Order: sequence, then structure tokens, then C-alpha cells
Amino acid sequence: MLRIRGQFIEDNVSLPNFETSVSFPLLSSAFYPEYLMRGYPTGQFLGKSIANFSLEYRFPIMEIFRGASTTPLYLKRFHGSFVADGIQLDGYSYRSDFGTNPNFRYERVNSWQSFWSLGAEAKADITLRYHFPLTVYFGAYWGLESRYNKDNPRYGLGILL
Repeated sequence: MLRIRGQFIEDNVSLPNFETSVSFPLLSSAFYPEYLMRGYPTGQFLGKSIANFSLEYRFPIMEIFRGASTTPLYLKRFHGSFVADGIQLDGYSYRSDFGTNPNFRYERVNSWQSFWSLGAEAKADITLRYHFPLTVYFGAYWGLESRYNKDNPRYGLGILL
């Protein structure tokens, strides 16, 4: 899967109107785009103009297609994926060790500078209560820009509806 999202604003806008990056996919909507950067904390990047790339290679691990007796939990399959996220922006990046102002720790990045992250995920597709399909995942992600991310790897555990 390849996904590209972005926005371009030529005018000057105030900082509260900048878009921010997120660590985990929370809501997938064309009306409210998320700029996904797994491997970095949420809010790591702020930009008025952003191009965000996500590449995911999925592969099957095991197909089960059974439940346990009358328990309302049905396991369908396990699969894995390798992910890569990239972002180019005109804006700021958070650095905990930057500047003397403790209220503003964002560093201005060069216009259209690129940042990348890599990761791996294990996912389980299940049906809960006979009617609700869910995907449960666990992932490990590495931000490739070490001066902005000292907590490598970052882990994620979540449920996708």
C-alpha cells in the first residue's frame, strides 16, 4: 500500500493553524487527514505545507478461521507488515534540548526537509461478538533522524476498527 497526503499553503499562517504529525493511525478520513510518522512522538513535526508518504508491505503469517466453542471471539488470520513513513515539510520539529525558552522547544527546519521512519508490525484479524471485525496490532518503529528521536525503537499496540 502506498499513501500520499499533503497540503500546500503559500500564505503566512499563525503557528496554531499548522498541521501536526501523529504516531499511530487513529482516524482515517479524507476530511481530516492525519500525517502519520510512526517512530516519532505525536506532535514531533508541525508544518503549514506538508507532504506525507506511507508505504506498507503486508504478508500472511497464518490463517485460522475458527473460534473457541461458544466464545464470541472468532480468529481469522495473522499477518505482518513492514512500514516506512516519510514527511517533508515547511515548518518546525520538536527538540527537547533546543533553545532557552522552556515553553517553545521547536526548531525551524529547512524548507521541504525530509524525515523518515521504518517499522514492523504483527496483526491479528478477529471478529468480536459475532458482528464486529477488528484488527489488533503490535509494532516496533525506528525514527531515522536521531537528533529528533532518542527513544528508538518506539512501540505501538492498538485496535483498528
